[in-house]
Amino acid sequence: IGSHVIVVVYVDDCLLYAKEDKYIEDLLVKLRERKVQINRENSAEGFLGVDVSYSDTDSITLPCNFYDHCIVT
Repeated sequence: IGSHVIVVVYVDDCLLYAKEDKYIEDLLVKLRERKVQINRENSAEGFLGVDVSYSDTDSITLPCNFYDHCIVT
């Protein structure tokens, strides 16, 4: 969403990623202003029941345990 936040959506689960937490906070405020019910977790671990890996190149990887392909950003 925009140039600061990446959103991965699967049905009713969302994974938000940004280099700075303030961008995620700003998005959550805007969503709540539009009456979107959203709960924030402290980490991405367990998103859709998979482990999230972080690399030194600012990328994240969701392994392919249950899916045909991986999502790599």
